[in-house]
Amino acid sequence: MPIETLVKYNKLQIMFDFINEKLPKSFDNKWTTVQQRTNRIIRSSSEFHIPNFRTKLVSSFPKWSIPKIWNSFEAVDIKGAPF
Repeated sequence: MPIETLVKYNKLQIMFDFINEKLPKSFDNKWTTVQQRTNRIIRSSSEFHIPNFRTKLVSSFPKWSIPKIWNSFEAVDIKGAPF
């Protein structure tokens, strides 16, 4: 498996564990959804909030690249599946 695919898989696994509360307590409230930030239900309310950055370097940090990959992941049926 190519390294890029493995990195993407592991980032998706982290977000899946975060949503299902299987990560350590240090990850609590690390990422917030759009609905939690706006208190309104909109089309993208289930996606995670990712701020706009002035530089591309900051957006590649794990804190922001992990939820960005989750938001762009196409398999919606896997996103909502509890395990």
